Amino acid sequence: MLLERYIKELLKENVYYNSPDNDYPGNNQVVVFDDHEVYEILGDTHGKESHAIKHLIEFEPEFVAQVANKVISIIQTFDEVYIKNRKGNILKDGQNAKKNLNVKTILNTFDFINDKIYNNEDLNNSEKKLVPFVGKLTNKYDELVTYYISNHDDIDDISDIKTLTKKLKSGKVLRFTGKYKEMLFSYYLNTEDSGLLAEFDGSIATLFRIDKKGARLDKIAGYFKRGIELTNKLIIDAMTVSLKEHKLLKNLVKDIILSEGGVGRQVIAFDFHDTLVNKLEGGGVTPRYEMIEKLKGHYRNYDFIVIYTAAPETDREEVAGQLASLGIPYDVLMMEKPRFDKMYDDRYVGPSDEWV
Repeated sequence: MLLERYIKELLKENVYYNSPDNDYPGNNQVVVFDDHEVYEILGDTHGKESHAIKHLIEFEPEFVAQVANKVISIIQTFDEVYIKNRKGNILKDGQNAKKNLNVKTILNTFDFINDKIYNNEDLNNSEKKLVPFVGKLTNKYDELVTYYISNHDDIDDISDIKTLTKKLKSGKVLRFTGKYKEMLFSYYLNTEDSGLLAEFDGSIATLFRIDKKGARLDKIAGYFKRGIELTNKLIIDAMTVSLKEHKLLKNLVKDIILSEGGVGRQVIAFDFHDTLVNKLEGGGVTPRYEMIEKLKGHYRNYDFIVIYTAAPETDREEVAGQLASLGIPYDVLMMEKPRFDKMYDDRYVGPSDEWV
């Protein structure tokens, strides 16, 4: 009865394509509750739940950690607990095993339980208690899939490279098609975080992040250059244009900063949010006039003005519009400033110095 409810819950919405098993989504260890258990590759069990166990952490790390930590607290009450390696050797057992559980080990255990369910193997009592938590991950993953399919712009028919370039900077989910091994796939790309959903013949093949740490266009373009023939070949060109623009901007700033004396010009950098403007709820800003006047003074002195912000690249047009509406001049606008709590720099000017 438990197995039937689990399968129905997982398959009630989107249809997923099951492929051969692909174990160890976490690290090289798995926690089991019987010393005879063996976690090995077996059967076509790499479907919705297996993808969720492997890839949801790329999108929702805090949610996955919350679920895993709850499971760890439950495992503390079990009598038999063993941590094994890929070879099936016991590394730790009992209290020693309980003290060394982590999120990645739990993900492997989830995948092991899922394998047993799909291969019609009986679960022991401890494993049965963890089944609902596997369902929590798969349901959250399926919500993401539904969002991608329900909220996207189709770019297969766009023939203007400028329009495509703008779409790639929009932060939206974009749908397009392409052939891989002679099979036609629909791809849904989230330009904000490089999430990619692949759909084939009405079934979901996968949803994962191409760039696990961001949305770099070189990584995204590189993925689609490896054996995938896109229907709209201008999409790759647009990615390349966007990437070239980004590199040219970086090189321009680098050349000016590194050139001796900046060709007679000082390079002056200002943060945008909470320096030149105050950020309001909803994305609006109010000007800090004294700081803006300080910037304008440097600009009138023929200094090279760099404005930077931690806002994502997708907000460039919004920030540029706010700068224009406030009449703030600049030479270069740099997005995605590294996030830090303190800066130590020999040329830093902060609130205790020339701040206004």
